[in-house]
Amino acid sequence: MQFSTDERHAQTLAMLAEVRDYIASWPSHPMNRDMLARIDSHIDDPVHQLVLKSDVERTGASFTPGGLCLIRASLKGHTVNVSIPAKPKCADDTAIIKALHHGISLELKPKA
Repeated sequence: MQFSTDERHAQTLAMLAEVRDYIASWPSHPMNRDMLARIDSHIDDPVHQLVLKSDVERTGASFTPGGLCLIRASLKGHTVNVSIPAKPKCADDTAIIKALHHGISLELKPKA
């Protein structure tokens, strides 16, 4: 699976937020308060907020050996959109239903 630099950065920021919450659960101590303030400042940086709020769209498709599309999927944030293109670019309905019945694995890559 391919991940963009922004996606990896967002995962790192999410992990840092978990670490922040963990440290916040410790007994109050000046050293802990200072570290929590540093972490909050880092996470609240406007550039980091842009990374956290960005939704990278991933897309994928499955095709017949003849090149007709069986199904397409896109993932943006936590939402998946599954569709088939209009005919004549897609396979016939029987082939699509048969493929769905057996299951199709799609590799979703960042949208170009």
